[in-house]
Parts: sequence; C-alpha cells; structure tokens
Amino acid sequence: MKANGIFFDLDNTLFDYDRAFGLAAMQSFSEMYGERMIVGCTKVNIELDWFKIFKTYCDHFWAGYECGDLSRTAYQNKRFITSLQACGLQAGSHRAAAVFEERLRTYIPSYCRLYAGVSQILQELCDRKMLMGIITNGEKTVQRNKIAALNLTNWIKPQHVFISDEMNVQKPNPAIFEKIQEKTDCSNPLYVGDSWDQDIFPATVSGWKAVWLTTRRSEPKTQGSHLEYRRAASVSELNQLLISYIE
Repeated sequence: MKANGIFFDLDNTLFDYDRAFGLAAMQSFSEMYGERMIVGCTKVNIELDWFKIFKTYCDHFWAGYECGDLSRTAYQNKRFITSLQACGLQAGSHRAAAVFEERLRTYIPSYCRLYAGVSQILQELCDRKMLMGIITNGEKTVQRNKIAALNLTNWIKPQHVFISDEMNVQKPNPAIFEKIQEKTDCSNPLYVGDSWDQDIFPATVSGWKAVWLTTRRSEPKTQGSHLEYRRAASVSELNQLLISYIE
C-alpha cells in the first residue's frame, strides 16, 4: 500500500544539528570567556578544546536526564560546569551555566542549514500534494526557531509540526505516533529519522512504514519481522526510496 503521508524527524535528519550545536556552543563560550564569565586559562583557541570535552559530558550525562534522574536544568548545569572543571576553568558568575544555555539556544538557529538536496525532496513532495509533517522532541521555542530558520513551513503546514513539548508525550513512546496519526487522519503514514531507538523502532511498532537515514552499518538493536523499514545512506538515496513508496 502506498504511503499517503510522510513525516520527518528534525535534528540530524533534515539538517546537521551536531554542526549547528557545536558552532553555537563555541560562539557562546568565546563570548563568555571574553566577558570573564568563564575564567582560568589563557590558551589560544581554548573554545575548541573545551567543546570536545563538553560534547563528551553532554553524552555522558544524557542517560541520567533521559531516565529522569536529572532535570533538564540539572543536566545542562552538570555538562557545563563539569566540562569547565576538566579544562581547568571555572564559572566567573553563579549565572554562567544559565547564560550559556540562553545564548546556545539563541545562536543554534543561525547555524541551521538544510542538508543538500532536502529542499528538492520537500518541493517534489509538495508538488505531488503529499501530506507532510515534522515530529520532533525538544523545547517548543527552540524547535520552532530552528524550523523558522530552515524555512520549513514553505513546504510543511504549521498544523503538521508536532513537538513533544507541546504534546506531553515524546519519542520513543509509540503513543506520539498514534496521536499524530489520529490528528492527521493519515491512513498509511511513513516516518523518516536518523535514530533507530528514538525514531524507527517506535514508528514501526505503531504500524508506520519508516526510512532509517543512517550511514552506520550496524544492525538495529531490536529485530522483528513485523517492522517495516528501509535504510537510506544519503539524501539522494532517501529521495529514491520516498518516491518508491508513493508511486
């Protein structure tokens, strides 16, 4: 059966979030270092060395946030303060962690760029009158600012943008896919995402078709004959797969 609705994850599916995050984080750090809100080191280009460690702690503390042991604020504070300490730095203000997060959220959209070829895919689907949407976890203001910066509403109707923060349910809970299918009255939806655990597995468990946009060669953690998905290793391959699902 042909797909009659195609929904996309946002971060690292339609654009390179890791790049935008890194550039925004280093800009925020550099400004705060210049303002003496971060102190303790005189090394040239310290922001790059710091960011490598910061990213490690982002990943390290993520499990605690994901399972609920850390609040969002606690997670953000720990990754920031711990990364400073690991570099021999310290916060020059008790508000440094909060200021960093504020600037990070502000600067990320300015570095958002669609992957090459994505706008062509969206335009072709739009020309074919295909129902399209976005399903993303995250804070509503942050995610909507990214969507605005990427001009995604040129192709996707605002009412078809679904953000976990506004729905009180988030991926990988399959309920988010079930709710969206009901809201859009889409009988045969397809989801495109970059994460097996967060995107592909919960979508397919909910009965959706899925395309896993990944360059990784590892096999998914969960197997099952009832899971209907295909892999795409590039945007070009994704385009071919999407067309095959709707023609």
